[in-house]
Amino acid sequence: MIKKKNMNRCVNDEGFTLIEVMVAIAVVTVGIVGVLTMQTTSISGNAGANRISSASVWASKEIERFIYMKYDDVIFNDIGVAGSGGLNSTTIGADGTKTVESQDGRYNIYWNVADDYPVLNVKTIRVIVTRQDVGLERTVTINYVKSKYD
Repeated sequence: MIKKKNMNRCVNDEGFTLIEVMVAIAVVTVGIVGVLTMQTTSISGNAGANRISSASVWASKEIERFIYMKYDDVIFNDIGVAGSGGLNSTTIGADGTKTVESQDGRYNIYWNVADDYPVLNVKTIRVIVTRQDVGLERTVTINYVKSKYD
């Protein structure tokens, strides 16, 4: 039996059709967009974590500095508003806080001191580091209790 070849039609079955190629390109494009979105989110998250770490390190350094100071050091005088216990984290910068700005101007650090709080012969020191992040003020707070009899 002899097969006749149709001269108007190509009988080559090798390769891909245009539709198969278009579908493959669409699938690869969706995958690449997903990976790029994930990478962008990861970079943003890492930058935020870096800012939180920087604020935490600065607050920890201040606490370390306070550990080696004497209990009666003038920096630990409670000049807070009467009845507030000297600790006031909601009104940052109000009476009773001391303020320092970081060298790069991105962070501010505040600390409040409360005498005999929560018990007698201790000073509670609250260190608050603030920074502006996407138009919002973010804070890191660390509390330290210094005993008179260390």
